[in-house]
Amino acid sequence: MKESTERTSRGIQALGWCLSILLIVSAAGCRKEAPPAPEPNDAAPSATTELQAAPEAETPAPDAPTQETPEPVAAADEPEIVVVTVDGAEITEKQLGLAVDLEARRRGPQLAQMPPQIIEQFRKQLRPQVLDRLIAERLLTGQIEVANIVVTEEEAVAAIEAQGAGLNPPKNLDEIKAILLARGLTFEEAVEQYRQGLCRKKLLEAQWAGKIDVNDTDAKTYYEKNTQQFESPEQVRASHILIKPQVSDPNSDPNLAKVAARAKAEKLLGQIKEGADFAELARANPGDPRSAAQGGDLGFFTRDARLVTPFKEAAFALQPGEVSDIVESQFGYHIIKVTERKEASVAPFEEVKAQIVQGLTDEEKNEIAKAYVDALREKATIVHVSDDEPKAVAPAPTPMTPVTPPKPADANTN
Repeated sequence: MKESTERTSRGIQALGWCLSILLIVSAAGCRKEAPPAPEPNDAAPSATTELQAAPEAETPAPDAPTQETPEPVAAADEPEIVVVTVDGAEITEKQLGLAVDLEARRRGPQLAQMPPQIIEQFRKQLRPQVLDRLIAERLLTGQIEVANIVVTEEEAVAAIEAQGAGLNPPKNLDEIKAILLARGLTFEEAVEQYRQGLCRKKLLEAQWAGKIDVNDTDAKTYYEKNTQQFESPEQVRASHILIKPQVSDPNSDPNLAKVAARAKAEKLLGQIKEGADFAELARANPGDPRSAAQGGDLGFFTRDARLVTPFKEAAFALQPGEVSDIVESQFGYHIIKVTERKEASVAPFEEVKAQIVQGLTDEEKNEIAKAYVDALREKATIVHVSDDEPKAVAPAPTPMTPVTPPKPADANTN
């Protein structure tokens, strides 16, 4: 069920640099208690790669989650050269490099597995948007000073702690510190970023005041015009036992190994029909070790999940409690048992109303914030210093800038 995720995310992303550090924690494996509804395509197979059809070769999307973190580019060694001045305030190559590195870490952790040229290409792609964000932040900082908005370090720490408590599962400060450190950010840097984000949030709240008007009628209109966003396709939950042909001698006939594997699968199928416990047999025959550890359970998946076609076709032909005949795939011989089914459905309006209202509200906030920043740009003197005539400046410490938050977590991204 897609619900109002896309519209909601647009508003959140555009406003994200106002308040964002705990999203680094979210990207490391946490979700809030009420995340967007799961996308069924990602719901399974959570435990296995033995069924997944090989994806086409491609450069991973920047938001694809993995457990690795790329090594940082040595942005700290960038020369102190001015890139842009905003009403005389300088943004240097070093500051921009640090911000690009942090954004690359957060948005592309799988880059650790990519060649250096891919990492550098990704950094170059990020550079214009990160620079644009730094300019916007400088413009807002000037207005924060004029408005005398102050947020203390203690307030920022308390806000981080409160947001951590709302994650699923909850995270305390020590856990947050460990996650941030693994992502290349110290807790002190995170607190400063969060403090600045809270200042910007307070500034923009004054712009939003009295201008946001989203009601149930607006939500109902959006729901009726975008029903497809709230559709949930047909799903099944299945378990399987995989028997792989075992070829110990490369000179032996592989067909003999296939015959032996099928005979073993037939024997197991006979035991299941006689009442043997499916989960126990799956654990005892770990052709697919990760799903076998779960008694063969693969979780829910849809017809367009990235699974081998023979397996999907067999699974969707079964009703709960039914067991398939032997199914052959490129991985071997499967015995499949469907444990649950979910028919295609559309979420009722009342179930998603709150999310739609929040998404429409965020979109209105985004439009107001964008107009406000654009107006500041019009009045400001912004000079992009030529690369051919860089302006060197004396080194000066500059607080790290907040990063743009990721898209709402996909389903089963825990």
